[in-house]
Amino acid sequence: MATKRGNPTARVGNYAQSKNIPMIGGASVEPIWQTNPVMFATGGGPSGRYYGVARRAKDAGIDKVATMYCTEVAACSDFNSKFVEHAHALGLNVVYQARVSLAQPDYTAECLQARNNGAQAIVPMADTNTTNRIAQSCARQDYHPKFVLALANDGLAKVPELNGALVSLTDFPWFLYSGTPALDEYGTALKTYAPHLLDGQNADFGSMGWAAGKLFEAAARNVSDNPSSQEILDGLWSLNGEQLGGLTPPLAYVRDQPTPEIFCTFQVELKDGQWVANNGVNYVCR
Repeated sequence: MATKRGNPTARVGNYAQSKNIPMIGGASVEPIWQTNPVMFATGGGPSGRYYGVARRAKDAGIDKVATMYCTEVAACSDFNSKFVEHAHALGLNVVYQARVSLAQPDYTAECLQARNNGAQAIVPMADTNTTNRIAQSCARQDYHPKFVLALANDGLAKVPELNGALVSLTDFPWFLYSGTPALDEYGTALKTYAPHLLDGQNADFGSMGWAAGKLFEAAARNVSDNPSSQEILDGLWSLNGEQLGGLTPPLAYVRDQPTPEIFCTFQVELKDGQWVANNGVNYVCR
């Protein structure tokens, strides 16, 4: 995410474009992922991501939602706007919106406002530590809304106040280490090279990174003995409906055009301290 001091993703992306070097995968939360033709996302950008969050709430039968979005990160305001847009289109009522600071030790005032406005769910747009403190602040007021999230990690599963949280992920659920050939390969790689991540220290960024590596592998299938950036670009542009063995929605990139927004997400839920993939690696699309 870009802070108010500048947008490092945009600067790196613009430099890569000037040198004709592809940027493959990663946390495609900045709008530049859908405007720069050498940046190749494996999942949705801001609009696709927050369509998924709104859809997650709608599918759960939630009617009234509140948002709490950070002031320190420029993208948070954009996330909030995207979510509100999709929420209204899906028939959700956004009854309260609050700008909050990542440095706040307590969010009691915002929790009370959300409760007083009848919010059944809260959508935080902040880091996971802030999400923890929001949930704990609300619980101290005996207010237990459903939390609907756009990112998650193993640490959140240990926060009792977040039990029942619903999550919409742009990449496959990071905690699925087996069950299909593609997941088996992912799990074996972690066991071999990063076994500590199998012991409750992984996050959704783990699946983003793995998907990025698999996308590079797919793009490099037919490179020469002296590969070039142009060959990798050509390989990316040749992909049509690529799903990386079932780890992503169908990916298709258009030569010299930005990556189209992807409105497909994976749904997970926190149940009794464990993450559960509601549909496995089957995604839900608009």
